[in-house]
Amino acid sequence: MIIVIHEDSEPRNAAEAVLARCHFAVAPFYSAESALTAMRTLRAEAVVASPSAAAKLRAQLPTGLAGRPIPSLPLVRRTIEPEWLVNSLRRLLRQTRYA
Repeated sequence: MIIVIHEDSEPRNAAEAVLARCHFAVAPFYSAESALTAMRTLRAEAVVASPSAAAKLRAQLPTGLAGRPIPSLPLVRRTIEPEWLVNSLRRLLRQTRYA
């Protein structure tokens, strides 16, 4: 499950669409607070979030259900480029699995 968090619906929806087209399971959220509530039961493999949401998430939920930090990518304008987003996420997931 990939968690996508952004306060603005445009980048959030764009990232969600790109990831869903590549067959990732995606859960979009408009705020770190709403994501935190869901993440207490969801097993997130990674987070794609705005810088402010990522900072709140790290402060309030430093580790996932597996007891390790949840890998994250910043959701900024460049991240929405489909090829960059998918390749970066795949690289991040590989690094995490083999670390």
